[in-house]
Amino acid sequence: MDEDDQVTGGQDHGEGCDDPQCEVCGPEPTYEEWVAQQIGPRKVGGRYRTRHGYEYDVIAIDPGPRPRTQWPVWQITVIGTEDGIKRSHCTAWDLHDQVVQEPGEVVLEWPAAGARAAGLAAAEALEPGGRHR
Repeated sequence: MDEDDQVTGGQDHGEGCDDPQCEVCGPEPTYEEWVAQQIGPRKVGGRYRTRHGYEYDVIAIDPGPRPRTQWPVWQITVIGTEDGIKRSHCTAWDLHDQVVQEPGEVVLEWPAAGARAAGLAAAEALEPGGRHR
């Protein structure tokens, strides 16, 4: 029994099977489920890194659907953090891609930026809309 047989229980899955619990065949995903898989964890305002090291910020996600004659049926618009180039594409999330920063998450670079940002956050918490220089 090879590795595939262990996963599929030795069944022939060339044409699929009728088992809704089958990890290989399973039920066909809905359009919404398929698009959600393609988008992955990406959200507008987040920063991500591809498996090739390209870092980008997501500025828009259009999940579609569009007419079948129009390609792509969904798209994501990003801007490169180093090159500043804005791109729209329908590249699916890859398991090797990485979340760098979630939307709204503050990433502090120690020491100066961290201390400055922490001080501003503390001041804002004590006095919302407080003093500005």
